[in-house]
Amino acid sequence: MTLQISAVLVASSNGYQDYDIQGHPCVRRACVPNNIRRGETFNVYHGESSKSGAVWDGDLASSLRKFATN
Repeated sequence: MTLQISAVLVASSNGYQDYDIQGHPCVRRACVPNNIRRGETFNVYHGESSKSGAVWDGDLASSLRKFATN
């Protein structure tokens, strides 16, 4: 089953794009640098106050799906 993830851009300043995430089993927010390259990490926020790094694969939804399987 493929996760149906949606992302809403809430801020785009200071060199980052900040997204509210819906449809992911644990991630509620993602902060992606404007100049991110494949294989680099970006911040994802989950739970009450936890932060982790997800690996960028060129697409936000795909990267978040892979984060869910790790």
